[in-house]
Amino acid sequence: MPTTLANVDKLGRKNLLQAVKLYDPKQEVNFARQMAGNVVDSQQTFEEIAAYGGLSLPVKTTEYGNPPVTEYEQIYQATYKNNKMMLQFRVSNEAFDDEQGYGIVRAYGTDMAGVFQQKMEIDAADTFMNLANDAVNNAGPDGVALGSGVHPLESGTESNILSPAETLAPQSITKMFARLKKTKAHKGYLMPIVGPGVIECSAENELLARQIMNSVKQQGENSNSSNEVGKLISGVIGNPYFTNNEWFAVRIANKRKHKRFVQIREGFTLVSWKYDEDSDSWKATARSRYVFGSMGFRGVVYSFAS
Repeated sequence: MPTTLANVDKLGRKNLLQAVKLYDPKQEVNFARQMAGNVVDSQQTFEEIAAYGGLSLPVKTTEYGNPPVTEYEQIYQATYKNNKMMLQFRVSNEAFDDEQGYGIVRAYGTDMAGVFQQKMEIDAADTFMNLANDAVNNAGPDGVALGSGVHPLESGTESNILSPAETLAPQSITKMFARLKKTKAHKGYLMPIVGPGVIECSAENELLARQIMNSVKQQGENSNSSNEVGKLISGVIGNPYFTNNEWFAVRIANKRKHKRFVQIREGFTLVSWKYDEDSDSWKATARSRYVFGSMGFRGVVYSFAS
């Protein structure tokens, strides 16, 4: 087959699309979706979050007394705008002089899909851990950091961090589960969050976390105490994209009980494959749109140990 622009266009696009299909995200460890939990597929370019304060507790009244009135008011509203990611690569026209040239496109195509996934991983790690204590660049919908000691309630504040911060150990994990169990509603009364949890930690601390989870006896002790802490842990995410080795979190495993999400407006998409006369080359452009966010702080407890 002669190498004409028409043939290069047809074969180049075909090989690029085949390359993209060869990249199977299911074969990759997807830390981003594991951390987000809730996946929102939407045609919107934003995700709007609104939270309501809930009802007050009922109170005892006289037999014919008037019932107290409780308000179900909106306490905050936030809009998360999608991040639009784009990338382009070029291949010279000479690369298509023979059939071997199309191997370049295959290599570029799979790599392109891969780097988009890597960018999602970095963004998820930044949102849910690396910047989790940053109220300026990564505030939650209530206006403070995702991990904070001053989440506003109707009266007073609530904390979802260990203070002082502690390193990963059975004792600190125990305190985190206790904190989840003593979670407060916006009105100030207890709304316990119970159930198995997931440890999110750095790659350096993953083995320690798994030892805490799987040891027959309590990890780090010489006693015969059974490992009751490990029974509360259903999984470990040792995330290589965490930038602080000692920071970690315990997240409730049931995604309906924690408030994180990822909204995917557009997954990895090959936008175009075009010939550029000015540079005598072929260029491929891809994009994706998504946003990681949180509907609230409950269901996750952090420790920002130094």
